[in-house]
Amino acid sequence: MYIKKSKIEHVIQFVVDDNNLYYRDAGHCFFVNNKKIMDNADDIKLINHSYISFFNRDYTKTIIYNLNTLQLKEISKNISITDNRFAENDFLSYKFSDDYMSFQFVTYNILEDKVCIETNLFNTYFSFYFDKKIISEDNNSIKLITLSGSELWQFPLSSLGGTEYEPGKTDKIDKILGIAHGNIWFYTDFGRLVALDLETGDVVKKISGNPSDKNSTYEMTLGLGDCFFRPLDKNIVSVSGFDFQIIDTEQLVVTEQYDFREADPMGIGTYRSIYSPMLQGDYFTFLGIKEEDFGYIRWIGIFDYKVRKLVWEYEVISEEEFDETRNQLVPPQPLYMSGNKLYIKDIKDNLYIFEREDIQ
Repeated sequence: MYIKKSKIEHVIQFVVDDNNLYYRDAGHCFFVNNKKIMDNADDIKLINHSYISFFNRDYTKTIIYNLNTLQLKEISKNISITDNRFAENDFLSYKFSDDYMSFQFVTYNILEDKVCIETNLFNTYFSFYFDKKIISEDNNSIKLITLSGSELWQFPLSSLGGTEYEPGKTDKIDKILGIAHGNIWFYTDFGRLVALDLETGDVVKKISGNPSDKNSTYEMTLGLGDCFFRPLDKNIVSVSGFDFQIIDTEQLVVTEQYDFREADPMGIGTYRSIYSPMLQGDYFTFLGIKEEDFGYIRWIGIFDYKVRKLVWEYEVISEEEFDETRNQLVPPQPLYMSGNKLYIKDIKDNLYIFEREDIQ
């Protein structure tokens, strides 16, 4: 299905988008598809599939690379642009003070290099943006706030309950997944999936795979793991260990669940453990340890969760290479899929690129 096309050495950081590769090497050079664009680059970030932002090496300048015009542009150094588009060329951003001790929430026009709207929000990070409102979280609560600074509701995370495995600790949000049918869904550190009403902040649904939540108000299910919001039907996919589940966000029920090993014993069932699953349409990619391996990750694979079958796998690091160099793959670095290519990086900063055989 895929063949290895190339290996690039000394890759410190990379992002992929629409079959294009953007990366920074150990010499702090910024590359686009193996073509060096500039020296003295650090901390690259993809913005809304439109720009790459990065700093110079001593962090005194912020540079933007336009993916459409392929031009570089230096912008105000105290602006940190998020991935959230407010208008055509305006993005939600943080405007830092000169000493970087405080910041203001603003909208920023990349092309004109200027702040367009200064909000009344100061020193407030956000996790999710929609309809000119933000979801903000801290160690104690999750809040819905307007850009004018009005707090619409607040939900205390302590109300989710603790866990017998970490007595005295409060649950925290691991990832906000998205909005579906008037509810905001998030996954927590203690293995819970929670839906809050967007209008009121009230709990609509609580699902848990944590044994501590038996005999509680949580609906119990198999252990929840990496959770993904599926854009097409707005349902949630969970991949945990060897359990696969789909949660219907309209009916608020688990509609499908199965064990990979039972569904595909001669395919993904030959793996002792899988790591860093990443949802890609009807598939998820993963890193894996085979039964005969000894705790180190050498394999990558693609699993079709609709037909419940491993459709492709590859031994990236041979046993001989591991024995000689101790090289291996490491989570949380997943196997990325972009266009007709796959990308995976090992612990030695080698980036491997694979290409589909049936697409020219």
